[in-house]
Amino acid sequence: MNEMTLHSKIEAQLAATLRGFIAELRLVDLSHYIGYIQMERFDCLTDIVEEASQLFFAPGFLHLEEVASATSDWGTEPYVSLNISFNGARARNITNIVLYDTYATVKLLHTSSADSGLSDEEIEDSCRREIEENYLGKVPLGALGRLPALGSSGLL
Repeated sequence: MNEMTLHSKIEAQLAATLRGFIAELRLVDLSHYIGYIQMERFDCLTDIVEEASQLFFAPGFLHLEEVASATSDWGTEPYVSLNISFNGARARNITNIVLYDTYATVKLLHTSSADSGLSDEEIEDSCRREIEENYLGKVPLGALGRLPALGSSGLL
């Protein structure tokens, strides 16, 4: 039996929740993201993330960390990498979202809990509750279903 780790369970929940948000981010052409990153215009990137998150999450729940990179070399597919944090009262998760022209990947980088004495199951439950309490999307979270662990190669 393949047992999922705490990290992969939380990553799967975050990836399922981020589908609509990522679809909104992908409406912006990659060249715009690349330009903003090259010019270090994190204010523009923050505006894009905040606007996209308003449709799906409570205000301030998602936040762009000032960690972003872009690659647009000859002979390779261009992509943009953004670190996005989920800032809840009980738990904080930092994800890396990589946007390509036709798809995106999600990777959980870090999970922390306000209460350091929690078990893995309690941390997972705390993260799940934070997401559910701050999720405003039109599709109920239960309808999204559970996804397998995505890891760094998970595609959305």
